Amino acid sequence: MGVRRTRYAGFWLVPFLLLPAARAHADTEIPLFTAEREACDISATATSEWRTVIFRITPHPGASRSCVATQDDTAGMIALAFSTLSIKEMDTEGAAYRSIFLGRLIDYEWLSRRLSESAEADANWSAATGKARDGERAEAYVQRSLDAPSVLDPLSDELKPYGYRAVGFSCEKAMISGPDTGPYQPAWVGPDKRLPFDALCHLVLKRIE
Repeated sequence: MGVRRTRYAGFWLVPFLLLPAARAHADTEIPLFTAEREACDISATATSEWRTVIFRITPHPGASRSCVATQDDTAGMIALAFSTLSIKEMDTEGAAYRSIFLGRLIDYEWLSRRLSESAEADANWSAATGKARDGERAEAYVQRSLDAPSVLDPLSDELKPYGYRAVGFSCEKAMISGPDTGPYQPAWVGPDKRLPFDALCHLVLKRIE
């Protein structure tokens, strides 16, 4: 028997809703959904050990665009992941979920573009040196640049029915554009400027009291 596929927020989805809602072991990730897009494949899992939802994005070879282009795309992924957690009754097991691991920002065009454009317009960022003028670490700069109501509030709207809100980002391994990042540099970053455009990031969650 084939797996029934459904359409959701621009994704072809293969939900795992018919799998037994088995209790997650400490070292086990529970599958939530997979999605097929023109530019990539997406899978979502959850781990009760780390209380984290994990998005894995695998770009297709030769893809000419980012996989998750818009904020609505990201919100749809979050909504589907948490609705599946609710169906599997995993959102009531133990402590609250702490974060959503997004992976690389470059796979989310709207976030990567916002980050680089914000840095380009920021007097505190030097596009010549690729550093914050006040000495702030690149990872901290990325987090602060994305911690804005216009970014967080629409994502919180999708989380609210499940008792959560988005409160910020936690990022590492920030990448700055320049000669050494040519193969990875997106089209929205000018080749002559050193701007932040990528990092590995978690969306940090908090329970609504």
